[in-house]
Amino acid sequence: MTNSVSEPGANRRRKALIIALSLLVVAYLALIPWRRQIQRNTDRINRETAAAQARDAQNHAAAAAAADQQQIAQNSLNFARAAVRKSPNDPIAHLRLAAVLQTLGRFPQAEDEAKTMLRLRPGDKFGMVMLGQVQQHSKQYQAALDTFHSVLKRYPHETDALVSLGLMYITFGWSSQAIALLQGAVAAAPHDVQLRVEFALAYTQANDFRHAEQQLLEVRNLAPQQSKLWSPLIAVYNSTRRYKDAIAIGKQVLALDANDVRVMLPVGQAYFESGDNASAIAVFQKALTIDPTNVSAHYRLALCYQRDRQEGKARKELEYVLKKAPDFEQTRLLLGQIYIRQGLVSRASVLLTEYQKAQTAAEKYNRLSFLMATRPNDPNSHYQMAELYLSQHDTPHAIVELHRTLELDPAYAAARRLLARTEDGGRRTEDRT
Repeated sequence: MTNSVSEPGANRRRKALIIALSLLVVAYLALIPWRRQIQRNTDRINRETAAAQARDAQNHAAAAAAADQQQIAQNSLNFARAAVRKSPNDPIAHLRLAAVLQTLGRFPQAEDEAKTMLRLRPGDKFGMVMLGQVQQHSKQYQAALDTFHSVLKRYPHETDALVSLGLMYITFGWSSQAIALLQGAVAAAPHDVQLRVEFALAYTQANDFRHAEQQLLEVRNLAPQQSKLWSPLIAVYNSTRRYKDAIAIGKQVLALDANDVRVMLPVGQAYFESGDNASAIAVFQKALTIDPTNVSAHYRLALCYQRDRQEGKARKELEYVLKKAPDFEQTRLLLGQIYIRQGLVSRASVLLTEYQKAQTAAEKYNRLSFLMATRPNDPNSHYQMAELYLSQHDTPHAIVELHRTLELDPAYAAARRLLARTEDGGRRTEDRT
């Protein structure tokens, strides 16, 4: 009788135990996704923490390096000033002080020291080149042109003056003048690699990639270990859609300097254009670990993410670029399109309107640049470019174009009047400051 009574009780206990165990199993199974999510979050937090620590360490190292550089620069400045005080009539002392001040971006003081040097030693080519370079960096472009022309009139083969003047021509979009200047210079000094690099840049601007490649290959033959000099080959090959060649050259350059961000960017672009998105992302991400504020790397990475349909990541990168350099390439257009797809219509409208305005100005600039490249001696093209510069409040470049207009046509009355007004306005601004 006892067994018959206890057996149902035992069965109930077993049944309750089985149910309890079943509930535990169900609960365990139900918790697996949650536990996995917890683990994923933990891993993500660990990764982000490690990345943040790495960035902090990198920023600390960069700050320390910057502080060291600043201290070195200050010591150099103190030493140079002491040398001038000790020997006020020593032209070399003034030249050295001008060089230090230019490096520190103190252009008015650097210009004064260069002029003092030239008063002590009139016609000195080193002093004249220094003066021209200071004027160039302080955006006194016409004065710099005049100075470099004076140098080359006295010293026709002065390399620093040729390189500086050629670079100015290139930045003005005067590729035919740069080619004419550098062609003779390279012929006179065929082993001067810096002249050949400038020559290649002039050909590249003129879309003459065959001659640009020839010059850069010759630079590589002359200076195989100076990879920075012939690294523009990557851009030349990208421009001609020879992406495999671009990547191959990039690997050669990076083998000599693995942390050269300026080389990584065109290499990443070559991967992107050839369809290797994963390699492009890896290159741009590495570039950003070295230079986290590099706008071009952020922009190129955004394009990669867009191709992979990772719109959230693309938006983040483009928003960074918009904050740092809103006019960079098609940032406003691409980000505006993302905002439209995400329903942020008002934000998109502002960006697309701004993009359209900038695009109109860019198209006009490109049209005039093409005219100057194909008709370099047309005064009307230079005059219209001056007007465009003035509309963008770029007085230094406008003055250069107006002077060029009058060189080509001294009777161009409108250019003469506009130049007088522009230079007079610049003098009044200097007087106020």
